[in-house]
Amino acid sequence: MEELTNTTAPAAPEQQAAPLAAAPGAGKRKLLPLISLAIGVVMLLLGIVTATRKAGAEPYEARQYGVSHMTFGADFYTEMYNASDTIVQELNDINGGVASLSASAGAAIKAIYFSAGMIIIALGLGTIAISCIFLKQES
Repeated sequence: MEELTNTTAPAAPEQQAAPLAAAPGAGKRKLLPLISLAIGVVMLLLGIVTATRKAGAEPYEARQYGVSHMTFGADFYTEMYNASDTIVQELNDINGGVASLSASAGAAIKAIYFSAGMIIIALGLGTIAISCIFLKQES
């Protein structure tokens, strides 16, 4: 039987593999998660500010209007005064309704701000979590 022998010559020192150098984009790989981490923190703060923001519209406060009771010598003037008194009462009711609508609109605006703030906070926390995962993988 024939013996198998290695007939290739050993490689010259210049041809031996050099130790692995840093990959060309290694600096960018570590920088991008840090940038996204900072963006996540900014998003988190922006979400907190948005969620706690107050509605810009001031609530309308209804005031009561009234006229004192009077009687006149002629029936026409008394009837006109009673009609004016009825109009003032109706205007008070409308005024109260506008105040209720104003309060409801303020609550709706606050709910929208709160919801938008929670969405921004969730996106910020997700960005922070993903950045931490990438930073942990690289270390």
